[in-house]
Amino acid sequence: MKNLFTVFVVSLICSCSAPSSEPTFDSYSQETVTTQMPVTTQMPGTTQMPVTTQMPVTTQMPVTTQMPVTTLDRCADQIQTYRNYCGQDFSGLQLDGADFSFANLRFANFRGANLAYANFRGANLHGADLTAAILAEAYFIYADLSNTSLNGANLIETNFKGANLMGADLDDAEFDRTVMPNGEIRP
Repeated sequence: MKNLFTVFVVSLICSCSAPSSEPTFDSYSQETVTTQMPVTTQMPGTTQMPVTTQMPVTTQMPVTTQMPVTTLDRCADQIQTYRNYCGQDFSGLQLDGADFSFANLRFANFRGANLAYANFRGANLHGADLTAAILAEAYFIYADLSNTSLNGANLIETNFKGANLMGADLDDAEFDRTVMPNGEIRP
């Protein structure tokens, strides 16, 4: 039993090393190429015993890492996920009550859109354009609104608790009972 275990361990170790000459094959082939490598082991106090192992060599289809082309070059490096709307144009749309929670909305255009009662909890809106958007009673809890334009937006009873508004343009925005990131209510 001890000799069999040693042979198994040695064949495992040897099967991990690459053969000296690589077989040539088509990179798109689904064939399995088998090579044989003779392995010999010498145990103290025993005779040599030849062991032949077979190593399957398989080829795989090449993996492409090219991302789908998006509307803006700034979004080309974004991970493609189910809720990725990076650079999308939602301008002027009726999206009241929409759920954009935890979505990637970097550089999205919501100019003049109706987003009343919309949920943006934890969403990434970095660089988005929300100019003149209706955001009444929308939720931006823990959302990233850095460098976002909210110029002239309706922010009546909008909740920004814990949100990042660094660099956001709030000029001419309409505030009434708006919850700011620090929890204060802005009249």
